[in-house]
Amino acid sequence: MVGRDTYLEHLASVPLFAACSRKDLQRIARASDEVHIPEGRTLVKQGDVGRECFVLVDGKVKVERNGRKVATLGPGAYFGELSLLDKGPRTATATAETNCTVLVLGPREFSAVLDEAGSVLHLNDMHGLTFGERGGGRSARVDAIAAAFAPANFTSTASDNIMQAMWEKWVFIASMAGITTLMRASIGDIVSAGAQDLALALFEECRAVAAHNGFAPSAEAVERGRAMVSAAGSPITASMLKDIERGAPTEADHILGDLLSRGPQADPGPSMLRIAYAHLKTYEARRSREEAARAA
Repeated sequence: MVGRDTYLEHLASVPLFAACSRKDLQRIARASDEVHIPEGRTLVKQGDVGRECFVLVDGKVKVERNGRKVATLGPGAYFGELSLLDKGPRTATATAETNCTVLVLGPREFSAVLDEAGSVLHLNDMHGLTFGERGGGRSARVDAIAAAFAPANFTSTASDNIMQAMWEKWVFIASMAGITTLMRASIGDIVSAGAQDLALALFEECRAVAAHNGFAPSAEAVERGRAMVSAAGSPITASMLKDIERGAPTEADHILGDLLSRGPQADPGPSMLRIAYAHLKTYEARRSREEAARAA
């Protein structure tokens, strides 16, 4: 059995957990499984769907891609984290070169440090779920869901106007994703740089699009949103920023592009929303070009 401090040191070396406190790392270590792997055993196979990540505690692991050895991993190394995040196929095969001990982290462990988008550390205390009939009003199935959620350890809200709630959430997510990806920083860092006016301007544009579509956010939603995108010291970033930092695809079209397309078309000039969307699309164009070059 390897000491707990050794586990924590190895977990802290994984970029995905870089922002975790010691308390967070202890929680992940307690939830993970220590597995002993005999020499010659294949841990992951290229092309298979990934469902867990491995942190190598001791021993050596051989990494092969397309049948060719590309690396030998030692204690403290990790592999498999990207397949778990994007649910994509394994990009390489990993085989134990010696008897090994690994720490295995599955979806349960990652859920402790990922947000609702599936890739970001929880940096706030929001844990709510709002649901309802798309056409509005209450129904027997809404009441049944409310009863089922009642004992759960999160806040559940049965809405009589779920479309309004969804638009308010969209305004917030688009504002948060747009400004933190554009500035490549947390809300607190943006405020420290004196750029909270830009965050507020983006929020106002997103709010105006919702209003244009007949779903003007409530005064409470506006006050809450403005406060969150301009909060001094806030560590919050959008999951899309993490996607950029790890070179992954983004939800630019789904979150920002779609919202932009629903706004007034009379003024095609520059806007914070358009700039934020263009920034993400430029990143995606570069990413596609570099991927094509590597594959050539």
